[in-house]
Amino acid sequence: MQLSKQAHDLFTPKRYKIFYGGRAGTKSWDFAGALLLQGTQRKMFNVCGREVQNSIKQSVHRLLKNRIQEDDTLQAFYEVQDQKIVGKNGTEFIFVGLRQQSVDNLKSLEGCDVLWIEEGQTLSQRSLEVIIPTIRKKGSEIWISFNPKYETDPVWKLTTTLTPENSIVRKVSWRDNPWFKDTPLEEERVRMQSADPVAYRHIWEGEFDERFQGSVFASQIKAAREAGRIISVPVKTGVPVHTVWDIGKSDATSIWFLQIVGREVRFVDFFEANNQEPPFYEEILREKKYVYGRHFLRHDAKHDRIGMVKSVREQFCDLGVLCTTEDVTKATSDSVGIAAGRLLLGECLIDENRCSDGIHCLNNWHFTYNEDRKMFSDAPLHDWSSHASEAFCKYAPQAIEKILSTERIKPVGVDYVGGRGRTDGWMG
Repeated sequence: MQLSKQAHDLFTPKRYKIFYGGRAGTKSWDFAGALLLQGTQRKMFNVCGREVQNSIKQSVHRLLKNRIQEDDTLQAFYEVQDQKIVGKNGTEFIFVGLRQQSVDNLKSLEGCDVLWIEEGQTLSQRSLEVIIPTIRKKGSEIWISFNPKYETDPVWKLTTTLTPENSIVRKVSWRDNPWFKDTPLEEERVRMQSADPVAYRHIWEGEFDERFQGSVFASQIKAAREAGRIISVPVKTGVPVHTVWDIGKSDATSIWFLQIVGREVRFVDFFEANNQEPPFYEEILREKKYVYGRHFLRHDAKHDRIGMVKSVREQFCDLGVLCTTEDVTKATSDSVGIAAGRLLLGECLIDENRCSDGIHCLNNWHFTYNEDRKMFSDAPLHDWSSHASEAFCKYAPQAIEKILSTERIKPVGVDYVGGRGRTDGWMG
C-alpha cells in the first residue's frame, strides 16, 4: 500500500495525531491507509466520526473502501458492509455523526482504539468536551484531519494546546504529496494561485479563510471581535436570563440565553443538542441555575410535536422550569432575519466561552452555492450551523423587542416582525 512520507508518523503511539492543511495533501488518504494496515496487525475498534453525518455517504466509508480495493491483501482481509467494515481478526470500523449522538451514545464508544475525526474544522466545543474524555481505553488515540478555516474554531484551539510529548501535529500540503505532479490538479492549483490568491492560500496552502465568500455573518463576527464585543460577559445578578429557541424535530435544538442590562443586550450562554425530548432541555436549564425570565419559542411550537401527543409548547409548559413559556415568536423571511442578525451583531455583547458553539455556527452559516450559475444564492444552506443561526437572527431580535416593550424601555432599531426599518428601533 502506498503512503506518503509523513504517514509514517501515524505508526508511532501518541494520544493525538493531527494532520491539517490544504487540498491534495493526502491527509485523509494517509489516515485511511494507516488505520487499515494497523487493523490487520491487531484487533481494533475504530470509530470514524465527523460533526454531522446524515448518511453513510457523508462518512469516510467510501474512502476506506477505495483504499481496500487498491490492495489485494486488504481485499482478502476486510469485508466492506453497507454501514461498517470488518476484518478477519475482528477489527471493526464504524461511522458516526458526533453532533447527532446523545451523550450516552457517545459514552458507549469508550472502548474504541482510534477515533478518527474527518473535517475537524466543523467540530463544536461541546463535541470535543464530550468525546475526548470518552476515548479513555489504555493506549487509545484521537486522529483529526482538517483544513483550518478560522483561528477561533474549537479544533484549532485544541491543536495549539498540544505538546510533542502527547501528540503528532503536521501541516501537510500538495508539496508533501509525492504523486501530485502525476495528477491534473497542478493546472488547477496554478490557475487559482494567479486568479484568486486569497482563495488559493486557504484552499491549497491551508491558511485561515480570509474571504468570507458566501458567509452570512463571518465578517460581522470578525468586526464584533475587533470591537471588543465578543469577550467574557458576566451573568449579572438580579437581572433575568431569557431564552430564545429554535426547536428541531429530528435534528438540532438551539438555545440562546440573553440578558438585557439597561439598554445593552448580552448573550451570556448557548446550548445545542440533537434528538432529545423536552425533559432533557428542562434539566439543562435547571443545571445552569439561572434566574429565568421569559422563554421564546418558535411560532409553530404550539402545533409541532416531538415524540408525544402534546405540542412542544404544551410539553414545555408542563415542565416546572419552563412554566413561563408564554411568548411565541413569529416567522420572518431569510432576508429580514439576516438583516436583523447583522444589526444585532453590530450592537450586542456575546460571551466568547459559554457561547463558543453558537459563535462557531454563526461563523460557518453560509449561502447556498449554485453550481450551474457559479454563484451564491440569497438563501442560506440548511446544515449543522442553521438552527443556532436562525434562532439568533430570526427569533432573538423579536424576543428582545418584546422584552423591551413590556418593560417600557423605549426600543431602538428595526421592526423585525414586519421587516420595515424605523427610526425608533432599539438598534438605531
